[in-house]
Amino acid sequence: MAAVNLEGTALLQQAPQDDREGPDAEEEEEDDWRARREAQQVRNSVVGQWRSAAASLHRAHRLLALFPWLKPWADAGMRLKADHVALLQQQAGQLLSWEALTAAAGVAAMDPPDLPAEDPAFALLRAVP
Repeated sequence: MAAVNLEGTALLQQAPQDDREGPDAEEEEEDDWRARREAQQVRNSVVGQWRSAAASLHRAHRLLALFPWLKPWADAGMRLKADHVALLQQQAGQLLSWEALTAAAGVAAMDPPDLPAEDPAFALLRAVP
């Protein structure tokens, strides 16, 4: 796996700029959004590969536990697999913001808000399961 693009990492860590002016502002903004989408696709790919590799390593450990006499034979392959997971984890860490992960975890743990039943402004929000 190639090293993570540092420019893409920087794009994912900063807020998009939508307040440009001038004749080329719209084209520059479109280029920035295109670069951001590409960086997000790289991030999603790396994180997906990391999750898949980690799940595969976990399955391999579970299966190997059923046949302990194969452990010496499988040890070198398991080390290679673990090293690959560690590399993907490092790359994913470069593409993820600790603050964003912490905030997302906090929001996921929150209870849904109680919305006033009589207020029609919240009717669409109540309809979503």
